[in-house]
Amino acid sequence: MIAVADTSPLNYLILIGRVGILARLFSQLIVPEGVLRELQHAKSPRMVAAWATDPPDWARVVRVSSSQTWGGLGRGETEMLLVTKSMDANVVLVDERRATSVAQSMNLRTIGTLGLLALATDAGMLDLRDSVAALLETNFRASPELLRHVLEGRRGLFG
Repeated sequence: MIAVADTSPLNYLILIGRVGILARLFSQLIVPEGVLRELQHAKSPRMVAAWATDPPDWARVVRVSSSQTWGGLGRGETEMLLVTKSMDANVVLVDERRATSVAQSMNLRTIGTLGLLALATDAGMLDLRDSVAALLETNFRASPELLRHVLEGRRGLFG
């Protein structure tokens, strides 16, 4: 399965030390250059910026040459959508609501950080409760209902 990553899921998985699950969950992880630039922002945590400066071999970085934009979406989100469509990727890794809505309106499958942790748990790669606890120690935000939904095992996390 080919996945294209937006900034947020990469950021949080790096912060909680679980980014390696992506290499095991997907046959190919594609990261648009715009996403890498966002991860290298001056306000990014050092470990996130360091990862983006020298991404692992299993993260395929691609350049996007288009000026197309979607209202209200950042450069990384726009590039993520363009790459997904052009490469016939199977899933978009995205947390942000507007970008998720746009992706779903384009008939793209979406999964966020919590969904990725749930998939990795189902594959025996990690403990979901520990991972969610680590995630909640960052600035990650999710509704109590969504957290309860994920922790109780009612997945349905692909959009």
